[in-house]
Amino acid sequence: MTGFAPLPEEDLHAFIDGELEPARARAVADQIAADPALAAKVAAYQSDKALLAAHYGPLIDRPVPLAMHRAVRKKPMRLNFARLAMAASVLIAIVAGFGYRALLPGGDVIGTAVAVHGGAVAGRTIAADASGISETLGLKLKLPDLSKAGYTLAEVAAVPGARGKAVKIAYRSAAGEPFTLYLENSSGREQFEITKRGDVLVCLWQDDVLSTVMVGKMPAAEMLRVASMAYNGLYF
Repeated sequence: MTGFAPLPEEDLHAFIDGELEPARARAVADQIAADPALAAKVAAYQSDKALLAAHYGPLIDRPVPLAMHRAVRKKPMRLNFARLAMAASVLIAIVAGFGYRALLPGGDVIGTAVAVHGGAVAGRTIAADASGISETLGLKLKLPDLSKAGYTLAEVAAVPGARGKAVKIAYRSAAGEPFTLYLENSSGREQFEITKRGDVLVCLWQDDVLSTVMVGKMPAAEMLRVASMAYNGLYF
């Protein structure tokens, strides 16, 4: 038992799509962090979403088949506007929800975070507390405690980011595996993604203020659980 009320499916999908209000998103993140089964469920939904995007997303740039053009010219169509509206909404959902977000997951922010995690970007050690992070980014943030997930703090550093100043918070698991929390000021567009880059899993969690990227080697369900704990642990 986790002590939380059952999470409505619509809230779960809105969370995955980055459409919840910040306060509600953090409450949902808390619930995911406390429930491994729920984290696995969300990771499975995210995987399905990415699979659909990879399979159907490229179709958006293809021309309408010639045979379809001919069929439309030959036969007058009787439009049912209710069905037409429903079909349009489904298409928009596929393109906006699956195609755009999954085919373009975070752009340079993710690439920079992966490079920082791999040690390809040099940084400058800063105070391993809220002051070091807040002064670098100009935001009121604190240092997440990931000890309940089995991670200990290794380093906090200021690094060059994709859009300006950024912060690297490095952790290590009990087995010595590195986990990186990369922070940068947001571009303003809310976004949530879990994607694979080489041999690491990456979670981008971006609100209207902060871009948070988590990088490490772990199963998707574990990444979601640790990412929820890290993201929620940043805010006072």
